[in-house]
Order: sequence, then structure tokens, then C-alpha cells
Amino acid sequence: MDVRFLSAHEFDKVYFYCWITGAVLLAIVVLILSRIGQEPVRDLLLVSGLVSPLVVRFVIELRRLLRSGPAFIHQDQLFIVKGDSRRQVALSSIHSAKSSHSIFMVRRYRSWSDHIAFLEIPLANGQRVGTLVDSAMFESPAGKESLAGLRAAVSAARAASAAARTAAA
Repeated sequence: MDVRFLSAHEFDKVYFYCWITGAVLLAIVVLILSRIGQEPVRDLLLVSGLVSPLVVRFVIELRRLLRSGPAFIHQDQLFIVKGDSRRQVALSSIHSAKSSHSIFMVRRYRSWSDHIAFLEIPLANGQRVGTLVDSAMFESPAGKESLAGLRAAVSAARAASAAARTAAA
């Protein structure tokens, strides 16, 4: 199975387009706020009612993005590199993995194939780590191949650690 985590270079592209999208949404909000008192209240409520869910979803995805970092699997370890820190997680300590589609976080605009998904990985100790993976547009679950590849790697690591414990006993 192939696990297609985004590299640090791809993360930089996602951050770049994230800030462009944020600037556009901020400009829309400022434009709406500047029209208060000049436009009928009904029109402003309609427009703000349409823009509010977009802003809320953007903020949710931005928080997920800021908690995520580039990841890779080496031997039986998952490495998540974020800034100057490198987190090393044993694959056998991963409790589960789930993914969700991204609406605003992209690697490039005007592309039907460059979609990403958030991959959240709860650990056995209760902590959660996250990264981004490649995903098709209407793929269900998001990042299906990467999610299946990670689950297969976790199962193999658990089997190897169980075999090592059995051999040691």
C-alpha cells in the first residue's frame, strides 16, 4: 500500500494558498462590514449568512493545518516534522487513523486533481497528531489509499511487535 504524505515543500504550497484564501475571505468580510448603514439590513444579513459558514469552515481547517506537519514512515516509526521539532511515533502505538476532506486547503488553485485531506492519528496515550495526504476530489473516505496504507503499516508493526514479545517470552 502506498502512503502519500505531503512533503515539506507541498506543505509550503498549502500555507501559501491558505493565506491567499484567508486574505480574500477577510476582504469579503471587510467589504460587508463597510456597507453597514448603506445597504438594506435584509441584504447584508443574506450575504453575511452565506459568508459566515465559509469563514467558520476556513478557521476550522486553518486550525487543523497549523497542528499538522509533514510526515514520513521509516521502518516501524512515523516521523512528523513540524518546524524545528521532530516527533517520532512507533506505528504500534497508533490507536487508529481517520481522514476528512479539505475544502479551502489546497496545493494549487484551479486543479481538479491536487486535493488534500487531513489525516488525524490518535495515539494509544490519548494524544493526537496530524498530517496532510493526497486525496481525490470525491474520494470516500478522503485519502483512501493513504489511509489504507497507514492502517496496513500499523497492522504489520503490531504483528511484528507481538512476534517480538512472544519470542522474548
